[in-house]
Amino acid sequence: MKKYEAYKDSGIEWIGEIPELWNVVPLKHYLSLKGRIGWNGLKSEEFQEKSYAYLVTGQDFNSDVVNWEKCYQISKERYEEDPFIQLENGDLLVTKDGTIGKVAKVINLDKPACLNSGIFVVKQTKGVFDQNYLYWVLVSNQLKEFVGFNSTGSTIAHLYQNVFENMPLTVPTLIEQQYIASYLDYKVAQIDASVSAINSQINDLKAYRQSIINEVVTKGLNLDIKMKDSGVEWIGEIPETWKFIILKRVAKVLTGTTPSTAEENYWNNPDYTWYTPADIKDDSIELEDSERKVNSFAVTDGAIKEFPKGSLLMVGIGSIGKVGITEKPCSANQQINAIVFDSNVNPKFGAYFIFASRDNIRSKANAALLPIINQTTMGNIEFLLPPINEQNSIVNYLDNKTSKIASAIKSLEAYRDELNALKQSIISEAVTGKIDLREWKQSVEQ
Repeated sequence: MKKYEAYKDSGIEWIGEIPELWNVVPLKHYLSLKGRIGWNGLKSEEFQEKSYAYLVTGQDFNSDVVNWEKCYQISKERYEEDPFIQLENGDLLVTKDGTIGKVAKVINLDKPACLNSGIFVVKQTKGVFDQNYLYWVLVSNQLKEFVGFNSTGSTIAHLYQNVFENMPLTVPTLIEQQYIASYLDYKVAQIDASVSAINSQINDLKAYRQSIINEVVTKGLNLDIKMKDSGVEWIGEIPETWKFIILKRVAKVLTGTTPSTAEENYWNNPDYTWYTPADIKDDSIELEDSERKVNSFAVTDGAIKEFPKGSLLMVGIGSIGKVGITEKPCSANQQINAIVFDSNVNPKFGAYFIFASRDNIRSKANAALLPIINQTTMGNIEFLLPPINEQNSIVNYLDNKTSKIASAIKSLEAYRDELNALKQSIISEAVTGKIDLREWKQSVEQ
């Protein structure tokens, strides 16, 4: 696209050159930045479904705006305690804790609103910025680059006000800002629509994969075989030659362990695979190497349990039902149950069946705030046992089908990543003036 006639060095490494007539200023020069500091012991019972004012958190962000219907509400007295964080249409909100840098516009505000902790409100003070342009600056890579530049090497868990208010902002003329914002509104909407369509295709493929697995591990591959009632609603009819049993009849259920952090020999020079729930995928039985490892001395010393190759690892606390089958001896932490099948079960068949059983397994978790499936409960889960030759045929069939589906999903995910990278590149080029949009018109794009 067309470029400006002349450029100059911005003096900012991650911004680079900007158009000659643009300026770069710290955020605090033209904008006000405020966050909530304390609130005289605001209690959870004061969070109401209906009251005087909205109380916005980062969880209430819906894409680029606030979902007012999701917000808790508070009394007029609480709202009036801090005028600096009372919101107006035209403000921008930026998360400062958790996922740093999520941005939302304050629009369509129909009643008073203020902030809970974890968010900054960015307010206009001199009318220099167009709200939409400023939004695009903040969602570009500039905030991420700025935070990274000011970090000390450790993971940033909080964005401090005295740091954020010095973030450099590119300042074109107001009319240029409006052109840039209009261009990005249009281009990003196009890309987002494509990404949404890709996500729908990915979800359809995942649902298709799940349905194939569910069908084959409960009905088999022979459509002409005589069927019988399993006695379990979610399973329905099963082939007459299959056995309906409970899992502990054909497998041992073990629980992982975490070696003592006080014993340095367990953690120094880590060389042994040790899984945590983060290593196990939510929609596949494939299991890659563990992110964390321990020293193999922890195994020989008896500090952790060793699970043999072919064990099925299943998350039993929190994200219950995530499963993966091991390709080598390994261990895992206490959030994971290891299912070690007897010789009359093909471990891959067992993995596919447990994958199909996830909703049933989750329904049996205790009612605690953090759902748990213990060894005893898992051992009593319903299980189907076809003859071993049928298990082997089912595994071969599902390996072939699911690998093709996984390949298609991977291609779509790669294309989606390319589009998201393109989106970030377009935003960055526009807000730093690498392209001249002063004469841009939507009709030209069409």
